[in-house]
Amino acid sequence: MRKEDLIQFIKGSGNKRFQQSVIDWVKTSPENRRYYNRVKADYVSKFQVDHHIDIDKEFDRFLVRKQQGHNQRIFFKVASVIVLALLAGGGWFLTKADLSSTTPLAVYEAQPSLMEEITLPDGSKVSLNSGSIIEIADDFNKSNREVYLEGEAFFEVERDEARPFVVSTSSDLKVRVLGTSFNVKSYKTDQTIETTLVSGKVELLQNNRKKSGIALFPNQKATFDKVEDRINIEKVSTFNITSWKDGVLIFDNEPIQNVLNSLERWYDVEIKIKDSVISTYTFSGKVKRKTDIEEVLELLEASSPIKYHLNEKQKTFILSKNN
Repeated sequence: MRKEDLIQFIKGSGNKRFQQSVIDWVKTSPENRRYYNRVKADYVSKFQVDHHIDIDKEFDRFLVRKQQGHNQRIFFKVASVIVLALLAGGGWFLTKADLSSTTPLAVYEAQPSLMEEITLPDGSKVSLNSGSIIEIADDFNKSNREVYLEGEAFFEVERDEARPFVVSTSSDLKVRVLGTSFNVKSYKTDQTIETTLVSGKVELLQNNRKKSGIALFPNQKATFDKVEDRINIEKVSTFNITSWKDGVLIFDNEPIQNVLNSLERWYDVEIKIKDSVISTYTFSGKVKRKTDIEEVLELLEASSPIKYHLNEKQKTFILSKNN
């Protein structure tokens, strides 16, 4: 469904048939619900809490500012009192009351090439990697502490035996802990979801499985393959995996496509492979965030039979085999 339709719905516009079609679409899948939440959080968070505000006019201004390149870093914090203040009198809660419970307490997004550091209501700390989103459930810190992650984040969780901390991902894989530090990498475009434990203990759960969870211990990484639907556990150097939060990417014989995915997110660029043989290459090395992307690609050229050029028109880096 188009973002414009969701905004129209949030504003209380459209007939009953249109409103019901949006409700049905949101209820179709958790992914649709999360997208609706982000659109609503984006829309609502742009305006002051003022009963006299002209929402339509302010939203138009926001779109103009966005088209002009402003608003590079997005921080969304949405509470029901703000939604009530902005949308009171618009009929939103009357026609869409059955969706109000889907509103997350907060949505945080780290734009490509940026990172975010977040402190949750329970005191837990989260480092959010480039191109990542985390949603905080509206009942967070009550019976449990649940968040939804799309992307990569490093968690330092405050221990609370009465309220387990749960990280949910798009593939029905959950990470449950009490108090510990760990890294979760769960980008939609990746074939795998990785959970790396630095300290404490975590348990991996799959919603579609009735059997008990899989325990993970320090210095172990669990890799869930979305296609093959299986989990592999191995011993790793956690420093190499979590170094991104300190501004360093470390690759150890990593498939080249994984390397390029990380570089695209870090530098907000597009990198394409022209010759398919390059996809079989691996790369080992260290990349600091302050290093220019072209310097990184020059390093690739020096360490492998790869050459690159920049397509100025498409603003895309093209990798080809250096014969």
